[in-house]
Amino acid sequence: MTFRKKTYSLRRFAGDVTGLFGRLGELRRIQSGAAIDPAFREEIMVAVARANECRYCIFAHETAAREEGVAQATLDALARGELTATDLEPRVTVALEYASALAACDFGPVDPVLEGEVVALHGEDGRRTIETVARLMTVMNLTGNTVDALFSRLGGDPAPDSRICDELVLTYVWAWGAALTSLNLMRARDESPTRLFESFREFAAETEGA
Repeated sequence: MTFRKKTYSLRRFAGDVTGLFGRLGELRRIQSGAAIDPAFREEIMVAVARANECRYCIFAHETAAREEGVAQATLDALARGELTATDLEPRVTVALEYASALAACDFGPVDPVLEGEVVALHGEDGRRTIETVARLMTVMNLTGNTVDALFSRLGGDPAPDSRICDELVLTYVWAWGAALTSLNLMRARDESPTRLFESFREFAAETEGA
């Protein structure tokens, strides 16, 4: 099967990271919970990770979402792409649809009706916060997907639009973040390194087989 996930070139990665540096103050407020409820933040992150098909980020942020009190039924609905089938408030459903749409179109123009609904329910500042969360998540997602592109290349199936130099550099960058994330996941899930790896493999097999 041909590798089809969105991946990064180093040039685009650098551009997206530079863009996030311009939002550092906002990112600090998002991370601290001052700008957005942490459970809501994690719901957005899972929705965007699903849109970008990053198995590493889905696994990590579903764990974080559970820690913040997000119901398993909500995560299951996100996995099925059935947001309207949940008991989420309309303001949350609209935000998740908007964040997913932004990721799907690479942060180009989205349906103006959808954007208008987001502004009506969250205000312009809230809309920007949702967009910032989606941009942050996308940087992590596409970096993880580029790692998978390297694994696919090593397996004899290189991604058509990915270069090995980009894959090697971004895998190195990703590894540092993955190490820290793994420590946090071991604490959150109360699992040993071996069991965490097994849990991820089981999750990935289920996700890719769905």
